[in-house]
Amino acid sequence: MPIKQINFAQNKSKNEARIFPGRVVTYEQHAKINLGLVLAEKSGKWRVLNPQGAELMLPASRLAILPDVAPDSLSNTTQKTDYLQTVTEAARAELEEIRLEEVWTLIQEKAKETSVKEITDILCNEDTNATQFAVRLALSEDEVYFKRKKVGFEPRTPEVVEELKIKVKIEEEKRERRDRLYNECLARLSDETAPLPGDIELLEKASLFGNSANESKEIRELIDRIVEKVDLGAGRRLEDKAFRLLAGMGHYSIDENLLPRKLGRPIEFSTEELEDTARLIEHASAQQDDNREDFREIFTVTIDGAETRDFDDALSAERTSKGYRVGIHISDVASVLTEDSIVASAGMRRGTSIYCPDEQFPMLPTELSEGALSLRENEERLALSLLVELDEGYSIVERRICASRIKVDKRLTYDEADTILYGELEVSEQLSESLSFLWDVAGNSEVRRVHNGALQLNRREQTPVVSDGGKVSLVDANEDKPSRKLVSELMIMANETGALYGRDQELPLVYRSQEPPERDPDEAAAHVPDGPGREYHKRSVLKRSVVTYQAAPHAGLGLEAYAQLTSPIRRATDLINQRQLLEHLASGNPRYTPKQLMDLLGDIEGGLEEAGKVQRGRNRYWLLKYLAQEKIKELDAVVVKVDGPKPLAELDRLHMIYPFHQKQKRQKSEPNFSHEVGNEIRLRVDSLDPRTDTLVLREV
Repeated sequence: MPIKQINFAQNKSKNEARIFPGRVVTYEQHAKINLGLVLAEKSGKWRVLNPQGAELMLPASRLAILPDVAPDSLSNTTQKTDYLQTVTEAARAELEEIRLEEVWTLIQEKAKETSVKEITDILCNEDTNATQFAVRLALSEDEVYFKRKKVGFEPRTPEVVEELKIKVKIEEEKRERRDRLYNECLARLSDETAPLPGDIELLEKASLFGNSANESKEIRELIDRIVEKVDLGAGRRLEDKAFRLLAGMGHYSIDENLLPRKLGRPIEFSTEELEDTARLIEHASAQQDDNREDFREIFTVTIDGAETRDFDDALSAERTSKGYRVGIHISDVASVLTEDSIVASAGMRRGTSIYCPDEQFPMLPTELSEGALSLRENEERLALSLLVELDEGYSIVERRICASRIKVDKRLTYDEADTILYGELEVSEQLSESLSFLWDVAGNSEVRRVHNGALQLNRREQTPVVSDGGKVSLVDANEDKPSRKLVSELMIMANETGALYGRDQELPLVYRSQEPPERDPDEAAAHVPDGPGREYHKRSVLKRSVVTYQAAPHAGLGLEAYAQLTSPIRRATDLINQRQLLEHLASGNPRYTPKQLMDLLGDIEGGLEEAGKVQRGRNRYWLLKYLAQEKIKELDAVVVKVDGPKPLAELDRLHMIYPFHQKQKRQKSEPNFSHEVGNEIRLRVDSLDPRTDTLVLREV
């Protein structure tokens, strides 16, 4: 629709192409077209008044002349700004009527540079300040039809126009989407019963990846708009602001664990994976295998933490004519979880289960890990049994592996097993004698390993425990308690038994080995006072354990061969070893070649790395949360390392090794670091924020 005529008083001839006082012009500033009135010239620049009453000094090259000059009757600044505002309002009012597509349709075939006046003449009845300003505003806001040139504008080609129309439509939809998200966020913040925003994933990505997230600039602007209305107590970083907003809406808890999502680790199992799980469970319940040895009548127990739900190992003890037999029975995951199943692929992708103080992320769906595969009390299960025959003096005389059926008679927690071993709890004679015998076997096994060079290292460790209310307490992870030592030692025996079988049969497995240290750890740390500093120094001389498909000694454990296979519900490497052993027992042939084995390890490497980061990060989060909860401002510590960029100390209460800033030197002659390994020091908490993983410690 053409712009209507707008009449303003004139005192100089229209369209005079020069600048002089009284001339009405436009200029561009901060990517916006502004209206101005020329007041005077000074030193080659023009003093220009804008509608807000501000004056600017601008060169002629930045000014575009409008057709009409201001009336002579404008004698003061107020009258002049009123005039400019009147022209601006008239232009803005008529801007809605301008359709640049109409003029583009008429001139696009010529594809030549066109002036604002020419476009105004096509669109409007009159060429006035208001009409030309309106056209110039329309052209400055246009993203589709015209391309700006040095002076005028050039029509774009039809192909480009179509592409830009699509782009503009997408951007408009994004703006509408963000506006909708803004309103939905405010509604939820003011009413917790209101639905969560439909596009909440945009905020989730911002909370995970900050400025690296898609549309991060737009999300920052949206959150800043919300912060103007609602105080979220947000930080400066985009991820902190997004997190606070999501917590404020109740979508995140204040302690939400973002690490799995940030790393791209699957949290839930898909519908397809769960359907496959149901199929596998149904198939497993119908399985019949007469070739399995039947140990269901042998008294068998599980010993785990009180919170454990996925039981993948059980123990049995028998008296024989020549001595004793220990059975370590491992859930037969491989026979239930067929290798070509969807859920098996999901487990391999994860690589391992993750156990955090406040939540768990299982490798397999709980219907399997806590149900069909778990060695639960009074339920029959398929197993891989590792049997160790001992003489009356507890020396090992024979080892054997077989596929089996078992039934767990009793589930014990570590605490319950300890009270039985201490004689503090009355139980059946069978249970008491079984545990006592297993304890004796475990003790003799440890003595054997130490005699063969096993290293005994002590490291203090605190495990954070989180209550339902979010309160953190610390539990000393003391592996020296009888039941934990018992289970740990017998699992080592089982892993050794499987590895020796693999070695003797020249069977590729996921073996773990470790070369002996070049220096004796005790001798290397003899100069360090007893305590955390000495233990750290002893560990520092050890060589890294390595993974290979060929059996080799493990110096740290004092074993000729070692391969983990006792936790196939929780660890993919154990499941791989179990498949290999079961196939060899059944057919005499390996399931995997060395190359296939290494390829499988490569496939699960990413999942194992993710799991390590999540578990370490979450433990650390709750340790820092404990510091904040208890309002701890100072900590005692023991220096464990002095070389390197920063000295390290093991912190009391937390038993965590952490860098710290040493106190400033009083004199230049003082050494850069005045402490030695083993020194006790006091550290001040300078900065602490569990959410951003910040802990800054400085020596008092």
